[in-house]
Amino acid sequence: MKLLVWSLLFVSCEALSAYKATGPIQGNVCKGFIIEACELLDIAAVKGSDGKLYTVKKVYDAVDDYNEGLKRCWIRTKSKGAGWLSLGVNTISQPIFLSKNEKGGYKELDVEYLTFTCEITKSAS
Repeated sequence: MKLLVWSLLFVSCEALSAYKATGPIQGNVCKGFIIEACELLDIAAVKGSDGKLYTVKKVYDAVDDYNEGLKRCWIRTKSKGAGWLSLGVNTISQPIFLSKNEKGGYKELDVEYLTFTCEITKSAS
């Protein structure tokens, strides 16, 4: 019985966790076809389906990977490994991330994943 109570308590605590960005949100942007060159760029905004620009979210209920030692989170933004199917899924569902250029304008980015330093906090929900 005690094991069941502890298990439920642990699951409840995990469900209430959130990942809060403690540094800039960066996107991994790769160029090239067979040989790719990739770099991390700061994400300044996200373009909504209405065409308006929005600030980047700082708290996430879930991430794809978390490294406790580095206190770093990763969120995949693209489907990979399914060939043309992945290309179609990415075209339909890929958010439009933007970085700021030298002149203060925005540049659209083709982001593979987001990464940021983070901490685990209690969720607001």
